[in-house]
Amino acid sequence: MKKSLIILTLLLVVGLLGYLFFQNRSHFTTEKWLFTDGVPREMGSTFTRYPKRDAIVNDLITHYDLKKRNYREIIELLGEADDSIEDSLKNEHGLVYPILIDYEWNIDPQHTKDLIIIFDLKNGIMTPKTSVKRFYLDDYYAK
Repeated sequence: MKKSLIILTLLLVVGLLGYLFFQNRSHFTTEKWLFTDGVPREMGSTFTRYPKRDAIVNDLITHYDLKKRNYREIIELLGEADDSIEDSLKNEHGLVYPILIDYEWNIDPQHTKDLIIIFDLKNGIMTPKTSVKRFYLDDYYAK
């Protein structure tokens, strides 16, 4: 009887810890990716927050094979990027999708995370069929 109670308690603790660990992780959908909790930029906000992105970005990277997609497919999947980057020396163009902006107690962000997708501009021209060269998560913590 005592042994059964210990095993049952152990299973409950492991189940609870598993639930707490995975409760914020979710499957990617375009609808969740585009969900915002603030006023959109076109309505006067200086930035847009996406509260669901941090929980779904790993599923996106793991299951959606971004490297095999082209510019048009990325835009269909993720929508328009909030920012872009150019590197004319490397003939690259990048899209920046904010994942997390955490101000903590400060006026400046103390933790930011962005998904950056880099496209290879073979002729220096961006077309809908321009393919993804690489992508990465830029995870920054202020010191």
